[in-house]
Amino acid sequence: MATSDIEICNRALLAVGGSLISSFSESTQEAAIMNVLYESTFKEVAITHPWSTLVKRASLNLTNNSPEFEYSYEFQLPTSPLCLRVLNIQDNDTGLDDFRIEGDKLLANVSAISVRYIARLTDPTKYGILFENALVSRLAAASSVALSGDIARQAGLLKIYNEVLMQSITIDSMQGSGEQTYSTTLTEIR
Repeated sequence: MATSDIEICNRALLAVGGSLISSFSESTQEAAIMNVLYESTFKEVAITHPWSTLVKRASLNLTNNSPEFEYSYEFQLPTSPLCLRVLNIQDNDTGLDDFRIEGDKLLANVSAISVRYIARLTDPTKYGILFENALVSRLAAASSVALSGDIARQAGLLKIYNEVLMQSITIDSMQGSGEQTYSTTLTEIR
């Protein structure tokens, strides 16, 4: 069975003892709560880790604007799918180490840039089970006080979320070769 945003919400509602919903617009407390929480919770969980299923690559388009100072070029961050967080950048030159993200723009002193980024996918069948499990756990914790009024229950659900998140991140991180981080700081000090 294909996953939908509503099915993800229903899994969270089951975890807190709420009633299931069939849409975000139905006139129930559960639907109203999920309608308010879903998008922000999705973004929160998405940016916690470079989930293999949410990572995309794009060459950025230059805008017609030039930054007022400090940088020479302004690039539009991806909008389809929407960029939630830039993971890393690559330019056509070597050694780009000076850039700034301001709003939905990336500013730099090079004329061409590509990025790896966390995308806001809109097709729930593409989320992947690891991200989906973390999202369900976080939604359960986020909705628990509104649905049950029990702060202690929320604390327990937050603990479960953190455990699910760490387990999911660990498994997701095993896909592909490890990303290398190089630093010359110690050798430069010597």
